[in-house]
Amino acid sequence: MREVIHDIIKQVLDMDMPDDKGSSKRDQLMQILNSSEEGSQFYESAISQLEEAPEIPFYLEHIWEWFWQIHKGRTYGMSGPNPITWENILAWRNLLDIEIRPIEIEIINEMDSVYLKYISDKNKKGNK
Repeated sequence: MREVIHDIIKQVLDMDMPDDKGSSKRDQLMQILNSSEEGSQFYESAISQLEEAPEIPFYLEHIWEWFWQIHKGRTYGMSGPNPITWENILAWRNLLDIEIRPIEIEIINEMDSVYLKYISDKNKKGNK
């Protein structure tokens, strides 16, 4: 399950994280759709990529939403975002009175690991 979560989250981040200009790949594809003539090569390519774009599976949607809520309270260091801590999760849970199971906490931590690696890799590419 861990590998599946890693793959899904990485693919979603690749599609939905904003670039340096503040626009995600999904945003760019939607812009192509809105500005291209239906049936054109650009339009068809954008449609194809959007149809193949990964989505968070329904059984992980609530955890994905929770991850982003907790993410808002994360701290940042000199090299970027710090990992989500147990204290972050506990504070979020107490603040919103959320019932969360241990497996959901594990999944949030897995999502965070993938997110941190994604950001680290993105920063390394940007510094080259």
